[in-house]
Amino acid sequence: MNIQPGNSKTPKRRVPSHSETGGGFDALCSLFARIGQVTLFIFLFGALFHTYIKLDQEINGAEAGIRRINEECAEIDRDIAMLKTRRDDSSTLPFIQQQIARFGLDLHYVTQDKQQDIRLYTNAQLARLKRYYTAESRLIVDNSSRRAQMGIR
Repeated sequence: MNIQPGNSKTPKRRVPSHSETGGGFDALCSLFARIGQVTLFIFLFGALFHTYIKLDQEINGAEAGIRRINEECAEIDRDIAMLKTRRDDSSTLPFIQQQIARFGLDLHYVTQDKQQDIRLYTNAQLARLKRYYTAESRLIVDNSSRRAQMGIR
């Protein structure tokens, strides 16, 4: 077995010379390819950074809006609690008596002329009432004409 260098059975790869590769055109193309790759990498990094900044601004704006709305909700809750307290205070007997004395509201019994009844009728009842009132008005008209004929006022 021969272990000396250069006597191996596989041929050595020969590096082509600069003149054999076609000049510097391939080197120039590979240089521009590298520059293009670096430029593309920088552009993508810049686009991602710009997107990050834009989203961060939108998130901060949304947080400010949420904070403002939460403050308004807390203020409305305080107003509701205050109104409930005022309602409870104003429904007590001492407060009502104080307001009666303050505005001079003397309580009187209800008389018949101040009392009104509110009734809800069905459609059939309304039709019956209409017929009744029209018949009654004809009767009143007939009586007044008879009185005029008889000379009675």
